[in-house]
Amino acid sequence: MMNQSYVLAKRSLDIPTSEKRWAERRSRGGEVRRANGDCQVIGSGRAIELGIEDLQKMKYSWNVAQEVLRLTPPLQGTFWEAIKDFVFNGFSIPKGWKLYWSTNSTHKNPAYFPDPEKYDPSLFEGTGPAPYTFVPFGGGPRMCPGKEYARLEILVFMHNLVKSYKSLRTRRL
Repeated sequence: MMNQSYVLAKRSLDIPTSEKRWAERRSRGGEVRRANGDCQVIGSGRAIELGIEDLQKMKYSWNVAQEVLRLTPPLQGTFWEAIKDFVFNGFSIPKGWKLYWSTNSTHKNPAYFPDPEKYDPSLFEGTGPAPYTFVPFGGGPRMCPGKEYARLEILVFMHNLVKSYKSLRTRRL
C-alpha cells in the first residue's frame, strides 16, 4: 500500500525523473535547463530546483523518512536457509531448513527501540540505531544496491511535496 501511495503522490506532482519523462515535460511546453547536476523545469507554473548539496543538508528529513521506513518497512521479511544444525529457544533447526525472518520483529523490538510503536525521528540522530537493527534495505554484503537511489528519490519527493503544500486557514467568525 505504501509503495502505491508513493507512486500516486509522485505522479501527481509530475516530477520528471528519467530522460523519457524530461522529454514528455518538454513536449508539454516546459523548458528544461540543466547545470552542474541541478535541474529546473520552467514554464510549468513552478520551478523545481534541487542540487546534491541541498540533499546532503536534509538530515532531519532523512531521519523522518528512516522512521517511517522503520514503522512501515518496504520489505516484510525474507527466507534464509540454515547452513548448519542449531537450537533456537529450545527448538532444533536442522541444516537446510528454510527460516522466515520478519523485518517488523527487528524494527519493533523493544530491546533495540524503546517504545517501538511511537513515531520518533530522533532515534536516527547521531550514529543512529545499532548495526542490523534497522534494515529496510537489508544489511551487510546483501544490502540493496539501490539504497542510495531510494534515498535520493525519497528526499526529492519530500522536498517537492512540502514545497507544493499550501496551508488552508479557517476564518474566524
